[in-house]
Amino acid sequence: MTPVFAAPWIPYRETVRARAGPVLPARYGRYGLSASKNEPDKPRPQAKERPGGAAGQKRRATRAPGQVAGHPNIVYKVTISCVIFLICIFPEIIHNIYVSTNVRPRPKGALPIGSSRSTDALDMDEIYAAAAAAFGLILDLDPDLGEIVVLSLRVSLTAVALATAIGLPLGAAIALFRFPGRKTMAVVLNALMGLPPVVVGLIVYLMLSRAGPFGVFGLLYTPGAMIVAQCLLIAPIIAALTRQVVEDLWAEYEEQLRSLGAGPGRAMATLLRDGRFSLVTVVLAGFGRASAEVGAVMIVGGNIDHLTRVMTTAIALETSKGNLALALGLGFILMTLALGVNAAAFVIKDVAQRRQG
Repeated sequence: MTPVFAAPWIPYRETVRARAGPVLPARYGRYGLSASKNEPDKPRPQAKERPGGAAGQKRRATRAPGQVAGHPNIVYKVTISCVIFLICIFPEIIHNIYVSTNVRPRPKGALPIGSSRSTDALDMDEIYAAAAAAFGLILDLDPDLGEIVVLSLRVSLTAVALATAIGLPLGAAIALFRFPGRKTMAVVLNALMGLPPVVVGLIVYLMLSRAGPFGVFGLLYTPGAMIVAQCLLIAPIIAALTRQVVEDLWAEYEEQLRSLGAGPGRAMATLLRDGRFSLVTVVLAGFGRASAEVGAVMIVGGNIDHLTRVMTTAIALETSKGNLALALGLGFILMTLALGVNAAAFVIKDVAQRRQG
């Protein structure tokens, strides 16, 4: 192929047209050149002219304000977005206006109903004074404080003991025995670990009320009703955690126990004894749930002074009344008891493991 050298002042198109040679490559078609020298050049497609005159004026007249030819209507979309935003926040604006215009200011010096002091604006000095008064109540062994603490411990420890007696054998049985619905029971136990306390309190209230099936016993608004409610809350936790512990031990020692002729029934006591250190943590988890319970014991106990008032319900009541000294004192004692019980269990477990080697 003989190259064509075009002078800079001669257009490229004219140079190619004047050349006599073989068929041009197909890529030259985009320059308006024909694929063959004998074939006439195809005309380049002309761009469509914009309508003018009456047609163009009519189209421009029907265009929405702010619309640009060939582009989306930006103004229309922004307007719709603003309207939707206003519709979403309009109810909240009306509510805030209503609340701000209908709030009646409390007279200066007035206290909330049933309160001994105002808790709306507490400074650090008042908090320090309340904490000092709380420690004073603890050191002076205040009788009301002691009565509340003793009742709380009696209710919680009794509920933990009953829940342990129910939950340990139940969890071990579900872990060792094979029966229809075993997996379903395991799932139900795990679900009951997060059972809402107020639901348990409502169920116990209906069962122990005079119209309920156990109303003849007269347990409603007594410490016995509070023990029942806490036991129902703790038992699923202990049973579910016990099932997991025993199931792991059974998977580890199943062959040895079967070789000694011990089936699931005879192995239950052995595995519970072998996993007693882990089960102590399970029982402590149940005690923590019982000692921190408020909703269920409030419903079935009524928070009656000198009868069913425990630490958690007393803290809620005294805080609402503004008696921060008693509330903080009970809070300190509750935290100390929780830490003390867990520390004692840890020490006992550590000492027993060292003795056994």
